[in-house]
Order: sequence, then C-alpha cells, then structure tokens
Amino acid sequence: LSIAALAVLSHVNSIPGSFHYDDAHSIVDNPAIRTFETLTRVLYDPAVFSGEPSMAMYRPLVVLSYVFNYAISPDSAFSFILFNLLLHAGVSLSVFLLLRCWSGDLWGAWGAAALFAVHPINSQVVNYVSSRSESMAALGVLFSLWFALKDRQWASWISYGLGLLAKSQAIVLLPLMLVVRPIRLGSVRPYIPYGLISLLFLAVIYGNDFLPRSLAQEVRPLTVQLYTQMKALVYYLYLFAMPHELSIEHPLVESPTMAPAVWFSFFLLASILYMALASRRWHARSVLFWMASMSVTVLVPLNVLVNEHRVYLGATGLCASFVGMGELCRRSVRYASLGCFFLMAILGWQRNAVWETPLSLWTDAVTKAPDAFRAQSNL
Repeated sequence: LSIAALAVLSHVNSIPGSFHYDDAHSIVDNPAIRTFETLTRVLYDPAVFSGEPSMAMYRPLVVLSYVFNYAISPDSAFSFILFNLLLHAGVSLSVFLLLRCWSGDLWGAWGAAALFAVHPINSQVVNYVSSRSESMAALGVLFSLWFALKDRQWASWISYGLGLLAKSQAIVLLPLMLVVRPIRLGSVRPYIPYGLISLLFLAVIYGNDFLPRSLAQEVRPLTVQLYTQMKALVYYLYLFAMPHELSIEHPLVESPTMAPAVWFSFFLLASILYMALASRRWHARSVLFWMASMSVTVLVPLNVLVNEHRVYLGATGLCASFVGMGELCRRSVRYASLGCFFLMAILGWQRNAVWETPLSLWTDAVTKAPDAFRAQSNL
C-alpha cells in the first residue's frame, strides 16, 4: 500500500495534463478507438493503432485501453492520464514483489520500489499517454519473472504473452530471465515455453506485416546504431543519477565512428559489467537487469536516439543498485541517501508540471536542446 501511495502522490499533479506528440495520430485523430467495433479487429489488425496507415503498430492491449478510456472521457486526457498513473503504481508494486522474491531482502526491495515509484525519470511514462505501452509491457514482464521465481509457470507464461501484446519490446524477458533465474547445467527445459511464446508472437507480427515493415525501415546502419547507443547507455545512467536534464528532446547525436566518447562509454560499461558479474551481492548484480532490459533498444535502430521511457523497465535494476549501495555505507551516508529520495520526489513533481501543456513541454525541450530541429518545429 505504501508503494502504491508513493507512486500516486508523487504524480497526482499529472492529472491536469494533455495529449502530446504521438498521441495526435494514435488517440486524437484515430477513429478506431471511438467505437467498440474495434474490439473485433484488435488482435489481428495493426491499422487500428493509428489514424495514419504508416504508423500502424501491433499493440492490441494498448488499443484496447484507448477504446475504454475514450468511452470515459472522449473530450479530454483525464481518464487516459489517470490510467497511466494507476498503471505506474501497479508496476511499482510489481517491482517490489519481484525484488523481494529475488533477493529475500524485504527493506532493500521496498527501498528500490519506493525510489522507482517517485523517480522523475519515470514521469514520462505517467504523463505521456502513448508511452503506456512501455508500462503495460513492463507489468507483464515483471509479473512473469515473479511468477517464474514462485514456480507458477502457467501464470508466468500468460503474463509474458500479455506483455508482448502491449509492446514487442517485452521480448527482453528472455535475457532478463537469465539474470534473475540463471540457466543451470541440464535445466534448459523451463525456458523452452518462453522461447515458443516468442516465436509464436514473431510469427503473428510477421503474418500481419508489422515485423517486415519495421525491419524495412532504413533508420541508420547497425555500426552507427551500436556506437551511438553505447553513448546512450551512459547517458541514461547520467539522467538516472542527475535527473535535472530530463526532456522530451535530448542533445545526443549519432556517432558514425569509434570516437573518444564511444570508447569511454565502452570501457565504463565494460567495467560496470565486470564488477556486477564478480559480485555476489544481489543489488550489484541487479545492474545486469538494466543492461539486459536495454538489449532490444541497443540492437534495433529507432528514429529517436534517446527516450526516457526506454529505461523504465531497467530502472528496476538501477533503483536496486542505488539502494544497495546505501546499505553498504555508514549511517550518515544512508541519511544522505534518504535525502536524495525526497529530492527525487520533488524533482518528479516539478517534471510533471512541465508536461501540463504542449507549449510548456516543448518550451522546456528547446531550452535544453536549442539546436534540435524537432524541438524547435514542435514549439
């Protein structure tokens, strides 16, 4: 109850918000969500996701939620943002359940989930209606992992399937499963159903043309993608530790070669990976959870280089690591960590206010990335 209360109280000022950016084609100008007849098409037709045919995506659970939200408040974003807020509270609770079961550390799991609930880097998922696909997928993945640790296999398989129906990025459950529940010699069988579910989902999105259309987009070469995302991963760590530079538009640029910034990022990430693998403490190894959650984002080129909602699922591991470091320190440092917790809640409250209108959102973006064309044009 305390985790859910923290999530709601720290984001309750999001309620007067509005639609932004991709919400225009997927909600405001999407006739499919204005009728319950869409419910008969949602499982096979990606076109119901958007009013623009070129933006069609296979996210049936997200479209389903839009239909019911539109029925409640057709002329405002009220019910849409309220749904996002309650969804974030549910994900925060699932973070607590998973970490409690994975680590056996009650208060460590509570601290990590509380930080997850109030951290401003997660404010985008609450305020930006279209990013609910991220929180719905995260909810499915986290509960799937929790059920797997509880040996409730059917519930785990169903949760994973529901996560995929919210967003294809839920397929990161496969590497996450290796982090939370490592494969032991001769014990591959429990992981086979997750692979079969993934293959079935890939067959569905191939059959409805969503996967071929996505792969056909020439966003950037794979080498440029890897070099750029190497920097992006370090940039996400910076945003998590110092979230005063949060924005809808970030000043990160592509790296066509192995520039010094790319090498620096590579060695930093390699050192973090080495220390996580060498440690036996659960909160140190939880960094691997963040790294595994970012695997699809690193490998698959997307139009926007950096987006705060992409770190949403991985913030589970980052919050666990931060809280774990506080437990190893002296009492005075622990009190400082508690002060950081309240500071994050205040910064999150301030960040919610930025999302109140499109004007306030893009004014903030231009202030933080004045050379970004997208920010200037949207403003």
